[in-house]
Amino acid sequence: MCAHFRPIFIAFLSLSLGIWLAELFRQGKIIYIIVVGSILVIIILLSLLRLCFKNSGFFHYLWRTRKCFLTVFISVIVGFTSFTIAYNKIIQEEVVNVDSSVDYFVMGTVRSAPVEYEDYMSMFIDDPILTTGSTTIDLDGKSIYLKIDTENIDESSDLYITQAGDTIILVANVTNMSVFYEDNVSSFAYKNNCRYIAYADQDNISIIEGTTTGIASAREFIKEKIYASMDARYAGLAYAIFIGDKSGLDYDLQENFQVTGIAHLLAVSGLNVGFIVLLLMCFLKPTRLKPIWKTAIITLILVLYCLLCDLSPSVIRASLMAVFLLLGNSFGKQGDNLNSVSLAGILLLLIDPMYLFDLSFLLSFASVFAIIMLYPQFEALFMKAHLGKFVSATLAISISAQIGTLPLLINTFGYVSVVSLLVNFLTVPFLGYLYMGMFVALILAIILPFTWGLLWLIQWGLWLVDIVTQWFASWTYASVSVNSIIPIVVAILFIAMFCFSRFCVVQGKKQKIILYSVTSAICVLSVVFNYTIVPLLC
Repeated sequence: MCAHFRPIFIAFLSLSLGIWLAELFRQGKIIYIIVVGSILVIIILLSLLRLCFKNSGFFHYLWRTRKCFLTVFISVIVGFTSFTIAYNKIIQEEVVNVDSSVDYFVMGTVRSAPVEYEDYMSMFIDDPILTTGSTTIDLDGKSIYLKIDTENIDESSDLYITQAGDTIILVANVTNMSVFYEDNVSSFAYKNNCRYIAYADQDNISIIEGTTTGIASAREFIKEKIYASMDARYAGLAYAIFIGDKSGLDYDLQENFQVTGIAHLLAVSGLNVGFIVLLLMCFLKPTRLKPIWKTAIITLILVLYCLLCDLSPSVIRASLMAVFLLLGNSFGKQGDNLNSVSLAGILLLLIDPMYLFDLSFLLSFASVFAIIMLYPQFEALFMKAHLGKFVSATLAISISAQIGTLPLLINTFGYVSVVSLLVNFLTVPFLGYLYMGMFVALILAIILPFTWGLLWLIQWGLWLVDIVTQWFASWTYASVSVNSIIPIVVAILFIAMFCFSRFCVVQGKKQKIILYSVTSAICVLSVVFNYTIVPLLC
């Protein structure tokens, strides 16, 4: 039985558990540490008792699975330790405590174009310097998250043409922002290197045009060409799909994508990386290069793409997974999706355990794990219903991904998209072809500048997607509010997902029926408990 539990997969889950336990320890929730620690100690002691009870089937099983238990124990310790080190490093940073009761004269560099919301704009200010009276304060490289009231903003304001590299000068109220709060972690503050938040009025802001260098310059070049070839509304959408930067998205368009459950298309992830790898493999296929050299070329391009996307966790995960699979094929080994994605997760968490608290990281891995575990079953089910290969595959991927991400989305946004499955089925394949077309058009345009006009054709496809999402989002019950799910229930749901997958091998039809029945019952009871008993306890 232990052979069916992949060591790399178990190590990833255990590493994540160790990091989570360390965060609970920081919050003072020692009871969780005691419970998990006691379970691990009991299992280890029971497995050692096999030496005294060699003829016992139970103890013999524990002894045979000792490698699995050892993997869990070591990975939990490594996760706990790595988070503790990261935590101590963060809290030892020198952060200036600013006076929130006064207004500061602020000057810094704009990181990227402002993001517009319903009643405000926001942007990050890098390398800020604060001045009040005769005192000048250097924030030691920490950034400011700026929110600008746009209730009465003038459409001719310089804020609408502000770009990365510009210098911004303003008068604002500035307060401190923390990474660690009493009962949660602000991944937003951490990943953006932001320790301050400022509030300003548009009348107190001046913009001086600046320049960008390196990767930021490449981003601005691509953005400039896309906006020159499309209407602003669809240029912002194209740039978000290609780079993951949502600063140019119209607010209503972004809202429609969220309500209809396709906001994941605005975050660069496995879908984008998969299409890039597919295109590159088709391009390199006619060449006589050895597989390892083809893999090296694709890896280099994926590294550049990760940098373009500002090293988003989802695109790093997808790229690492693609590289692992390509390397396996190069050496004549069959790729294993579960091991590949688990190894990618282990590498990311070892580099920075704070990734575990980043929503894009969680959504990315949850969706991929769900697809790996549930896709074959759903596809076989739809094929039996004679829906055809394309429809079966599309529905299976959409349903699997949504099952995996649903608990996280409920806890983050507080609602469920009722039309998500249908809209995903209609738009995801179409947008995939649009993405490939846009990627090819961008490459051609860089080589042959006169071909930038090809992007204009992509605009009509984006217009169609916009029309579809507008129509579905206008439905009265396109989305419904749902209360959050407690962590233990989320864990139970993901364990159930594993039990229903092909990776949990159970011999015998009777045993399978028992496993599936018990798992289903536990899931139903846990959900009922979450929405009946938990509200009474809170």
